[in-house]
Amino acid sequence: MAGKSASGAADKAEMIRWLFESSRDLMQVIGADGRFKLVNRAWKQLTGWDEAELVGERALEFFHPDDIAPVRDGIRALTPGDVA
Repeated sequence: MAGKSASGAADKAEMIRWLFESSRDLMQVIGADGRFKLVNRAWKQLTGWDEAELVGERALEFFHPDDIAPVRDGIRALTPGDVA
């Protein structure tokens, strides 16, 4: 039974990685410090910025000023491990 669970977890992780890497939508992982930790290749395709330019940058710097307050409110509502 444990082997099945581990295999299922590996399959799920592989599927998530494939979705992240293959998506045409901008996808990113932002750390608790508010900085980009990981971005997908759609960032380069749509914005011209590659991962090396984005990782470590403050994510809120990439939002329109009118959107920052609602984004901050949404972030405050998250708990560790949430996906938004």
